[in-house]
Amino acid sequence: MFETLFIIIISAYFIQAFLLSVGAKKKFSKINEDELPKATVIVAARNEENNIKNCLISLSELNYPADKLEIIIVNDHSEDNTEKIIKEFISDKPNFKTIKPIKEFKNVVGKARAIANGIEIANGEIILTTDADCIVNPDWAKTMASYYTKDVGMVCGYTNQKYKNIFEAVQDIDFIYLLTVAAGAINIWKPLSAIGNNMTYLKSAYKEVGGYENIEFSVTEDFQLLMAIHNNKKV
Repeated sequence: MFETLFIIIISAYFIQAFLLSVGAKKKFSKINEDELPKATVIVAARNEENNIKNCLISLSELNYPADKLEIIIVNDHSEDNTEKIIKEFISDKPNFKTIKPIKEFKNVVGKARAIANGIEIANGEIILTTDADCIVNPDWAKTMASYYTKDVGMVCGYTNQKYKNIFEAVQDIDFIYLLTVAAGAINIWKPLSAIGNNMTYLKSAYKEVGGYENIEFSVTEDFQLLMAIHNNKKV
């Protein structure tokens, strides 16, 4: 009896691992660079004076058609020098703007509320979000946007963690492993997870599901948005 149960469990594990591996390696069509849609990057920042400058520098170096890109920094009522740093940095950069989250949304608080305020004024066809303590690759926006072929509503990416010692390096490997599992699952139409610091979606897909306002409050609002768009057949 025990041996039979053990064989069933091991078999199920390897079947699952195989399916996730197939999903993680799945290839998708891409659009040409001249077809890239208008894009809006939104970053919510609250008391990020130690991180925001590096994030802003990396965003200013994005390799994306200038006439198709806007960057909105939502200063979520910071009580340190975050606002000053943002305003000084973007003063000579016309594709950057900064706002404070003034509009209220039902059941929407914190970071989700800040992002929702940014989406309200966004001109982009696609929304890209990252965090104020992240540094993006110059090709990040272009790569993510290139997957928006017909009927694609959301594209999620990987995020590496910085590490200074072996323990943090192991944490980074573990994080990449978990994201690989998530990628494998979503690519076989069984989404398990998503992270807001490397997430993109069509603004129209966001609006179709009612945005964060129509999602039950949760500390995992990024995952809730993923599932809402998925259930609307847009992932």
